[in-house]
Amino acid sequence: MATQQNAAAVPRRDGRAGGALDAETRQQVTELNRLAIDALCGQLAADPRVPRPQPGPPQLRRRRGGVAAPRVAPRAPAPQPCAAEAATTAPSPVMLALGPAWLGLDDAGRGALAACPYLVVELDVSRLLGPSPPGGWVSEAGGAPPQSVPPGSLRPVAGEPASAPWAHAARMVFQYAWHFARVSPVLAGFVLGLPGRDVEALRGVRLSQADALLPRVPPCVALRWRDDAALWSGWLAAAQARDAVALRACELRGLQRLAGACRPAPPPP
Repeated sequence: MATQQNAAAVPRRDGRAGGALDAETRQQVTELNRLAIDALCGQLAADPRVPRPQPGPPQLRRRRGGVAAPRVAPRAPAPQPCAAEAATTAPSPVMLALGPAWLGLDDAGRGALAACPYLVVELDVSRLLGPSPPGGWVSEAGGAPPQSVPPGSLRPVAGEPASAPWAHAARMVFQYAWHFARVSPVLAGFVLGLPGRDVEALRGVRLSQADALLPRVPPCVALRWRDDAALWSGWLAAAQARDAVALRACELRGLQRLAGACRPAPPPP
């Protein structure tokens, strides 16, 4: 099946208490982050609302009687997302404002950002598994969550979005999250940035159900903390400069947030 064939390899754990993030798992997370970062930059590069970074002085061309205006590379037309995806995968205002910083990342800068030990994108599990999913999906079993819906009973309405880099990256994130939640639920909360209830929900999804969920995943994956301009402006600057100290500080700020989100809720009085 698609999930079984395309999912990243099952992460390994060492023998320490509670499991620990090993080199192979970190490499898998880095690869997923890079896939998502490249797809996000591709979206921003095609969006006409994002100013283009100026890497150097403009190249002028001479003409009789003076100097003409600098050559400007033609801008690629903006993609036309399916209505089902437009509201959830379109860049946020903060992402658009930081577009030049995103597009200014060179290959090494993207790699430095991708090396974060947790996913820089988030999966909205409750939306993905909820009774009213995005994209016009309907359940032939009365709208029950996928955990209790027989395989094959979920179907998309007409107009399912075509494959695209972001859709591919989002589905890979889901496939990895599904495997990791089943194999290492203790670490999954931090690596995936999910509270315990979402990890348990993913653990309850069977293989056939995970395959059925793939077409509705892309609108449920987004950049983590996408509306936090202060965090991302500093993180992008640190990545572009390859400032190891600043990068570590940004990662720790995020880790503190994830730790708070993953902490179990106190029992009711």
